[in-house]
Amino acid sequence: MNESTGIYERDGQPLKLTFYAGAGSTTTEAIGAIARSSWKEIGVDLDVQMIDFNAMMDNYVAPGKFDVTFSAFSLGLDPDSMYNLFHSSAGRPDANGNVNGFNRARFYNDRVDELLEKAREEFDPAKRKEYYSEFQRIIVDEAPVIMIYSNIYTDFVNSRVKGVVNMPGYGATSDYIYRWYINEK
Repeated sequence: MNESTGIYERDGQPLKLTFYAGAGSTTTEAIGAIARSSWKEIGVDLDVQMIDFNAMMDNYVAPGKFDVTFSAFSLGLDPDSMYNLFHSSAGRPDANGNVNGFNRARFYNDRVDELLEKAREEFDPAKRKEYYSEFQRIIVDEAPVIMIYSNIYTDFVNSRVKGVVNMPGYGATSDYIYRWYINEK
């Protein structure tokens, strides 16, 4: 570490990473500022680039031309939604070198693939929990992504409406509207 700058160096060059995030959101801009400050504390010079989200995805994320990127995703009620984020098949580049799945980190781990595949085919909730628990430990240990926050929404629904499912990060969405019904009593 260079004592005068507080930044790590390699061969006399400061450790500088570029952080891409979609412009136009005060939340995203705040995350960029916090990331820059926090990473500086650990000796990393983080260049935060707020750019058009579609341009970021097309020019940097899909082709894997990024050091750090911020994007959001949503999960369903079933942990199988992790398959699209962490299974290697969702991170394989196409013929042009672009990843079109949600495994944007291009994370590959044979055991994770195996656990996600087994859990996807398992009906016993206890066994599924075992598979997903081990999967979660691997993701935490290897940290291909760093999850920094989750939205919390509160939705008010008339007490006569039953079957409403509150989704993590979304609240009561219409994804499960087919379960809704009115209690006439």
